[in-house]
Amino acid sequence: MPNPPAPEDPLSHYAGVDLGSNSFHLVLGRVEADGRITFVDRVKEAVRLAGGLGTDGRLSEAAVARALDCLGRFGERLAGLPAERVRVVGTNTLRRARDAEDFVDRAEGVLGHRIDIISGLEEARLVYRGVSASFDRAGPRLVVDIGGGSTELILGDQRGPVLLDSLYLGCVGWTERFFPGGRITAARFDDAELAARRELAPVIARYREAFEHAVGSSGTARAIDRTLLATGWEGVTPAATAHLRDALVRAGRTDRIALPEISAERAQVLPGGLAILRGVMRALHVPRMTTVDTALREGLVLDLAGRGVEGDIREGTVRRLQERFGVDAIHASQVARTALSLHDQVRDAWALPEDSRHLLDRAARLHELGLFLRYSGHHK
Repeated sequence: MPNPPAPEDPLSHYAGVDLGSNSFHLVLGRVEADGRITFVDRVKEAVRLAGGLGTDGRLSEAAVARALDCLGRFGERLAGLPAERVRVVGTNTLRRARDAEDFVDRAEGVLGHRIDIISGLEEARLVYRGVSASFDRAGPRLVVDIGGGSTELILGDQRGPVLLDSLYLGCVGWTERFFPGGRITAARFDDAELAARRELAPVIARYREAFEHAVGSSGTARAIDRTLLATGWEGVTPAATAHLRDALVRAGRTDRIALPEISAERAQVLPGGLAILRGVMRALHVPRMTTVDTALREGLVLDLAGRGVEGDIREGTVRRLQERFGVDAIHASQVARTALSLHDQVRDAWALPEDSRHLLDRAARLHELGLFLRYSGHHK
């Protein structure tokens, strides 16, 4: 399929590119006259980067080739957009890959734009930003984003996130670990769900009973929701997901899954994704989950578009996190001033990027946050 033409007016558009562990996504957003963002184009390609991560921590040449082919097409789509209006991020698989730096060098050459490998918490923040664009119900909400290599949990409300976690639970890795060769049995599902709940154990107390709404984002939750609706179930509930689990067990193999709204690519990683979703719902006592189409890639666009606007959402997030976790704001500001002074002395010599000062400022103001999660090594 030919790539659509680049935007006629590049200065009215922003682009977000998500190099996910299962799929790569490109989203284009247009700034309207009233300042709203309208998403005008979405492109998704199944790359399965995580499937190419070997036991030695290196990406296979086949996975790299799939990724570069996809990025070549994305690069054509992004032609004409200024660099400051494009943000490209890598997630869990690139965080883990030993040869991520080599991959990024090659990928940037093909794509024509800088690639940032972001932390799990930054990924969670951006997911929440994207989800908030399509979910505006009042009250505390739990956002669950099950990706190919990690699962992000975020607790927040209409003002922004207040608690974020990124866990090493992903539909690609979970399927490979518990359903090797694509074989599906009830016993393997039991093991996969139990293992998911064990991974969640350290964070359960912080999230359970703390939300009124549960929201699922990204491919796994959306695919499960769509197939459940198509087979007569109204929404993602424990009973409905148990029904879907039984259907997968009856299929016996991923290549025999024949369900409405489930593509062949999604079927390859559906058992692991469903086991994680069921583990989350059971561990956190989620009676029903709503799903949305927006996630990390839309969050990238909204974040870019809001950077030059007074009242940047990230500043509000910093203040709310300081308040929620009892950060000593006066001391944090002193640390920030010292850090920024050092930054300014080496900025030119080290060729630091333009946004480095803002990132360092926010990091310094939140450095004590680690004390709430772990006393040892919170400063690292």
